[in-house]
Amino acid sequence: MRKIFTLIIILFSAAAFGQISDPNFVDGKVYFKVQSWKDPKTGNISLPLKNNKSNKLPVQIENPERYGITSVDYAFGFSKSEDLNRIYAVKFTNIAATNELIAALKQSPQVAYVERVPRDKKVLDPNDPRIIEQWHLNKIAAPTAWNYFSTGSTVAIAIVDDAVDRNHPDLAPNIWVNPNEIAGNGIDDDANGYIDDINGWDVALNNNNPNPPTSLYDHGTHVAGIASAATNNGIGVAAIGFSCKIICVKATDDPNSISDGYAGLRYAVDAGAKIINLSWGSSFFSNSNEAAIAYAQSQGAIVVAAAGNENTSSVFYPAGYSGVVSVASTTFNDAKSDFSNFGSWVRISAPGSQILSTIPGNGYDYFSGTSMASPMVAGLLGLMKSRNPGAPNATLVNCLYTTADNISSQNQSFDGQLGAGRINAQKAMECVLGSLNSPPIADFSGTPLTIQAGARVRFTDRSSFLPTSWSWTFTGGTPATSTAQQPVDIQYN
Repeated sequence: MRKIFTLIIILFSAAAFGQISDPNFVDGKVYFKVQSWKDPKTGNISLPLKNNKSNKLPVQIENPERYGITSVDYAFGFSKSEDLNRIYAVKFTNIAATNELIAALKQSPQVAYVERVPRDKKVLDPNDPRIIEQWHLNKIAAPTAWNYFSTGSTVAIAIVDDAVDRNHPDLAPNIWVNPNEIAGNGIDDDANGYIDDINGWDVALNNNNPNPPTSLYDHGTHVAGIASAATNNGIGVAAIGFSCKIICVKATDDPNSISDGYAGLRYAVDAGAKIINLSWGSSFFSNSNEAAIAYAQSQGAIVVAAAGNENTSSVFYPAGYSGVVSVASTTFNDAKSDFSNFGSWVRISAPGSQILSTIPGNGYDYFSGTSMASPMVAGLLGLMKSRNPGAPNATLVNCLYTTADNISSQNQSFDGQLGAGRINAQKAMECVLGSLNSPPIADFSGTPLTIQAGARVRFTDRSSFLPTSWSWTFTGGTPATSTAQQPVDIQYN
């Protein structure tokens, strides 16, 4: 009887699901997370292997051969995080059986969850004719901000995108050089798993050339120029980051979308990026992608992301994930750009309409989009960290938000939906300068604010001006005290 029932289900599934092809998701690929590394039969714990790539699932399902599985590997490459290493990406050729594979994986007691992989789109609107050269720099008071710091930065900003033209004369002076790798010797000198990753990595094709293969891959080069084109070098354009270094991460083999953005994020974190710019996204939430964001934040990186170009208040990811500096776009008169997303989840705004920057082939062009607003914020954060390298991320982000210009009068229909306001680089740098000498100001937030008995509250330190020690008291909580900057979740019974 069981065999007959199984046969009926398979036939029904094939007829009902048909050909799966949704532009919002990557065809032939799903994420799943295993519960633990403990074997349910023997109880033995086996640690993950660095080289795990195969076409065999680490969990048991019925008839795995019918899905045409071509590879099973860690979703974001092998990392220092045991939690991330429990998330797998499985690629398969039988796209029509996508829903069946998801259902089969969900039935395994070893699997915590299964989900389709959102297809991230580059956040870019078509460019319009040239109007004024780099109007945005004066709008955000960049020239005055450079009086506080300009040359000699060692702060690395990662541009995780379609590619970055390392040879562009206005980018080359600011391209990050891996200090622990010897160029061209074919050896992984720093033992990070990447051979000769001198300036970055192509996570999509798994090689050390993050340059654009054709002129169609122009998005990341434009984004990089906004964040930190070489400034005061007598050629081309200037950038708010002035001398911050650019880690080049090519995260796709398709010029029309970003296929491996979160794997690129993970590479950038392990390469030592202090600021990571993500000018792309999707309207779909992913537990796996959220875990990658959390990993970046746990390693001390500030993640900056574009809010999206659909002119909607719907949450856009990765900008909508917790702790991400989500950026909306504004025009030359501080109005919301007509394409920009908005909402209570947006944290800050920056110019993003008609922004002149670098493109492959030593050229320049105007692009519009929240893709352009995001690296402007990333570049400013890089400049701020260059002025005070020891400042905690919470202090930098607090300075960014509290010094923003109020643009409510220009955006009465979007009150409270464009974040703290439009960035003001001069005021932000003044705030950072003040953090060098000012005593700490204690501040924190907690989430959720309303709980049931036995639930946990996560507290986040938002103190300003470089605290060097912390003393928390949680009345009625377990634990009751903590000296950590970011304490663990506190349980209230």
